Amino acid sequence: MVTSNCILDSAFDRRTLLRLAAVAGVVPFTGSLLTRDAAAQGDPIRVGAIIPFTGIETHNGLSMQYGLEIGTDEINAAGGLAGRQVEVLMEDDGGDVGRGVRAAAKLVGQDKVDFINGTLTSSVRTAVFEELKKTQTLFLNPTYYEGLLCDPYYFSSGATPNQGIEPMSVFAVKNLGKSFYFVASDYIWGTGSVTAAKPAVEAAGGSVVGEEYVPFGTSDFTAVINRIKEAAPDVVFPFIAGQDGITFLKQLSDFGVRDTVEICADSIDELIVPALSEEVAAGIVNCSSYYMMLENEANQAFLETMRAKYGDDALIGSFGMNMYNNMKLVQVAAKGLDEWSKDAIAAGLREATFDGPSGPLTTDSTNQHMVQNAYIATIQPDKSFKLEETIENVAPQAGCTLS
Repeated sequence: MVTSNCILDSAFDRRTLLRLAAVAGVVPFTGSLLTRDAAAQGDPIRVGAIIPFTGIETHNGLSMQYGLEIGTDEINAAGGLAGRQVEVLMEDDGGDVGRGVRAAAKLVGQDKVDFINGTLTSSVRTAVFEELKKTQTLFLNPTYYEGLLCDPYYFSSGATPNQGIEPMSVFAVKNLGKSFYFVASDYIWGTGSVTAAKPAVEAAGGSVVGEEYVPFGTSDFTAVINRIKEAAPDVVFPFIAGQDGITFLKQLSDFGVRDTVEICADSIDELIVPALSEEVAAGIVNCSSYYMMLENEANQAFLETMRAKYGDDALIGSFGMNMYNNMKLVQVAAKGLDEWSKDAIAAGLREATFDGPSGPLTTDSTNQHMVQNAYIATIQPDKSFKLEETIENVAPQAGCTLS
């Protein structure tokens, strides 16, 4: 299934292959796992996936691949889309804008994909959004973000700020403390998230005692942490991307700040926790559209499939789950179609509903983002997640609408 010059053999350990590829600086994916019967039905529907297998968000790469491939497998087993099997081509953007744009241009111009599923960082997403508008290519976003992107061919299962940041702020003010300090990556997601979080905290009855922004690649947060100590907030609310965010959490604990402040977030799930010690993780409260610990039947079935396919230690976060959700939403949109049509799929997506592992999803046709649940959970001393609250069917406020 995917993008370079070799076909993945099912006997290969995908995780080992990816690690070796990361060392070499390439992602050795390509070819197709289509059967002869599928090929006989005609050309496959091609989905292009843009995923950060390397770079600051590399820990999310496999999760996104898992969701994408499981969704594709289910679609193909059910007969494909409009009677055609689905072929996946993956490109690594490395979290870099230029690479992301080049990947999008290649997938559309050279590989002739029918739609794009993916991107993670907001800078890459925004640039790819503009690139794909040139060709009116269907683009499905799987990651939570600051919103503000609307287009007839753009759909997002990723949570908007009011589906993550706002419910987390309300819960935190009520249960964790009244004064907040924000630390964010100095780019569109970090700044946009703080822009949403400040009024959310204040509307809930809290106050903001500090905010600051750090560049990508920050490894020493000493100065930031000293300023947090001076401000003495009740709660630290970080929006720090990727590996930098993990480093920040570890250093907060190393400097003893965790003894006096609470941490809330919208970006720390079961995919992040293995990188943290029990001491660092315990007590963090997080809001997400998905956790592996959700007990619904669809989630349990998905996890069983994932572990059978990738191993018992396989993990998936909200980004990976939304890669899966996006594929299933396209499947819903294609139901009843005899022929693939971009406009027919877009029309179907505007009315799509899918009840899956993360709960019910329904497209809000005014902005083409999803109505979905928000889940607030606390990390326990054993690094498991305890569900504290479910806010059901939160309508997305994307900051834009379709004209």
